[in-house]
Amino acid sequence: MFNPTMISEVAQQNQTNENYTTTQKVMADLMGEFEAIIQYNTHIAETNSEIGRRTWTHIRNEELHHIGELLGLLEYLSPVAKTHIAMGKQEFLNSLNSGLQNDMPQSPMFGSQNNMQ
Repeated sequence: MFNPTMISEVAQQNQTNENYTTTQKVMADLMGEFEAIIQYNTHIAETNSEIGRRTWTHIRNEELHHIGELLGLLEYLSPVAKTHIAMGKQEFLNSLNSGLQNDMPQSPMFGSQNNMQ
């Protein structure tokens, strides 16, 4: 979920150092990667071509890899963002451990694997 408070805190932390511009670009790149994933998922869902489906699935999965790399860069550049990301992940894991795991829907676009560790 988009959190303007976190973005503001990240901006405040980075305004006085050289990482500010890079951090802003990383966040913009993350949005672009998510937009690309949504587009590829739409292509996959709407095609009857098996080779098209396999190709777009491969490309979509590479975009997911890029998200991991960009999150790593964001966490490296901004300790504030790293802290908030870790807190959000922990909140999610706490929800899973509270019995909500069985309520988690299976993703038709990413398969049925719900391994969140």
